[in-house]
Amino acid sequence: MESTATRPVCPDDFFRLAFIQTAHLRGDGETIVYAVASVDEPGSVDEFERVNLWIVDATTRTPRRLTDGRWKDDSPRWSPDGSTIAFISDRSGAPQLWLMSADGDGVRQLTRADHGVGGRPLWSPRGDLIACSTCRGRTDLTKPYRVRRAVPWADGIGFVDDAIKGILIVSLAGRPSFVLGEDDLNYGLLAWAPDGSELHASTGFDPDDRMLRMGITAFAMSGERRLIPGQWERLSSGALSADGRYLVCVGAPASDQPFAAVMGLWRVDVEGREPLLPLSTGIRGTAGGLLQCDMPCLDEAWTSPAVLLSDDGLWAYCQVEIGGTVQIWRFPVNGDMPAEPVVVGDRTCVPINAAGGRVLIGVSTLNDPLELSVVDMASGDEKQLTTVNGDLLSTLIQPAVEPLHFASVDGTSVEGWFLRPPTGEPPYPTVLYIHGGPATGFGHIYSFDFQMLAAAGMAVLAVNQRGSLGYGAEFSSRIVGDWGNLDALDLLSGLDEAVSAGLADPERLGSCGLSGGGYLTCWLVSNSRRFRAAVAENPVTNFVSLHGISDVGPRFVSQWLGGAPWELTDVFRRSSPIHAAHQCTTPTLLLVGESDHRCPPEQAEQFYGVLKSVGCVVEMVRFPGASHDGSAYGDLATRRAQNEALLDWMRRYLMEDGPLATNEA
Repeated sequence: MESTATRPVCPDDFFRLAFIQTAHLRGDGETIVYAVASVDEPGSVDEFERVNLWIVDATTRTPRRLTDGRWKDDSPRWSPDGSTIAFISDRSGAPQLWLMSADGDGVRQLTRADHGVGGRPLWSPRGDLIACSTCRGRTDLTKPYRVRRAVPWADGIGFVDDAIKGILIVSLAGRPSFVLGEDDLNYGLLAWAPDGSELHASTGFDPDDRMLRMGITAFAMSGERRLIPGQWERLSSGALSADGRYLVCVGAPASDQPFAAVMGLWRVDVEGREPLLPLSTGIRGTAGGLLQCDMPCLDEAWTSPAVLLSDDGLWAYCQVEIGGTVQIWRFPVNGDMPAEPVVVGDRTCVPINAAGGRVLIGVSTLNDPLELSVVDMASGDEKQLTTVNGDLLSTLIQPAVEPLHFASVDGTSVEGWFLRPPTGEPPYPTVLYIHGGPATGFGHIYSFDFQMLAAAGMAVLAVNQRGSLGYGAEFSSRIVGDWGNLDALDLLSGLDEAVSAGLADPERLGSCGLSGGGYLTCWLVSNSRRFRAAVAENPVTNFVSLHGISDVGPRFVSQWLGGAPWELTDVFRRSSPIHAAHQCTTPTLLLVGESDHRCPPEQAEQFYGVLKSVGCVVEMVRFPGASHDGSAYGDLATRRAQNEALLDWMRRYLMEDGPLATNEA
């Protein structure tokens, strides 16, 4: 079929795209309700982001809008009998729990919590109760206040005392609502027991725990509670077996190793009689892993990958990051059979929920943000249900993608992707875009930054260097205690491959990245003169100060560097770009979220100060109120400013008519 594409991507297209936020398949397996974020009047002084609910039938595939207000309606969930939709909305001010009928009528507010509610509504099996998260208080931060917690601030939530959540249980049978977990811990929803007698929740933010270990608590509706044995580095989701004996969850048990080394799918005996049973050992990829993207899309799947259990209880379905793809696999709950792939391909596929013999999945590619499909669990047949960006994407000329496989300096095989710009001829000015983490990866998932840079005439090179997930535990843990060595050499080897293939212009190279990608960008320009431009967003530059000030400092830094700063002085100095920053001659732009508690602003400020001191061209753009991932999930002003700053800097120094950098080739 002849293409209708007429123009390259422009920066404003980011605000013309619609992004699916959450979705849920009804119990009959036929009807999907989903939330879509879109921007009204993009680019105008009246631009406004709304989130509205839609519904689509799996047979007709004809979508219908359920809500149409200038508010945010999100996290829709079908009741067990399929007659009612629970959702979270800010239409009355603070986000509250609302209900509507399956046809969108009879909308009514269910909660009036002082500080609003959050998370995803979780219906009890009988449909008589709904659980959701709720904050318990607010501190007046304009007046003097006392700090006692080991981790006082956390990225994306701010002052932890104000963000600690209990679980609000709302009755639909006329009984009073009540709160579970009224203490200093933070509770996240996991799963109801099959008979509705218990609710399982994750626990975290112990006031005295600087390592941020997590646990599991079972709350009985009778008022009792019990702790399920075990501590976790990460615990993102779970599903209870039909007999209530086992919780199958995605997570990483507490360890002195980075969570990347032990991340996987686990079976937990809720009575604590049996040890943890790993279900995903032996596979090449990482169960529960996800690629790094640049879009505010299906946030639940990114932060809490779903675990789905088959009706017979024999299989658990979970996403698996394998190289530059995310696939859906099924794992035997008893660990007595081999795991096997169910949904594959050069794309990212995440399970959302299962019902009526079908699995609802979200699908993203390098050239399409995300759409919804259903997969028949018996036949494997897949049917796409939505095309929320079909009209816009059909008009855009998008970059061609070339996979790269090359040997790094020590012979290790490394994977990457080269996105050719739709205009110009090779060798192209090329931006080495570095992912963060380091325990994530790039690959077949949408990134608007990639699209925007390519449309401006610059190629994009994405590499999954050592430290990335999806290539086995040894590959991801190879940089422990040795940051800035093999990971950096993998990236430079990828550039060498692109240059030798005639794709990248060695005289016009740039580097950029967020978080760990910002770290490696700062490292490369401090130790190499190959780059004409650099943009580091919320970077790490000094591991010593990061250990003390980051919300995950002691846990993250000690695990990835092999110990504490006072134990490994040489390692911390060698791995921190700040100690070589005085050598930098590459024009560098620093992008800083002022409310980033993961890689706080002082990390970029230190680097900025050194570069200014030695006369290197350096500027900083600060985003008020923005968290670590604010350029993807923050307010519209932050997203727009990040796009504009990145594009302007790379154009200025990499394109033929831009000024030359001060560094040597």
